[in-house]
Amino acid sequence: MAFIALDEDTGHMLGLVRLKDELNEKTAEFAILVRSRLKDHGLGWVLMQHIIDYAKEKRLRRIYGDVLSENTTMLQMCTELGSMPRTGDHT
Repeated sequence: MAFIALDEDTGHMLGLVRLKDELNEKTAEFAILVRSRLKDHGLGWVLMQHIIDYAKEKRLRRIYGDVLSENTTMLQMCTELGSMPRTGDHT
């Protein structure tokens, strides 16, 4: 499942979040992307809340994602939303 934020005027993609179910269908991995110019404006929070709500509807027990250790904003967001990301220097 994916949720995409579009600019109402231009139709350009502003950000997206996706959830990929694991084989056991009780956990899923999230990934999120927000345009650089829109970071720190709350779009990521809105997208994550949509995917969390979707995961609750599917009765998933856990969602997770990989987050770069220097991405402090994303780490804070995950903590506040109740998700524990895996951290590291992934490329």
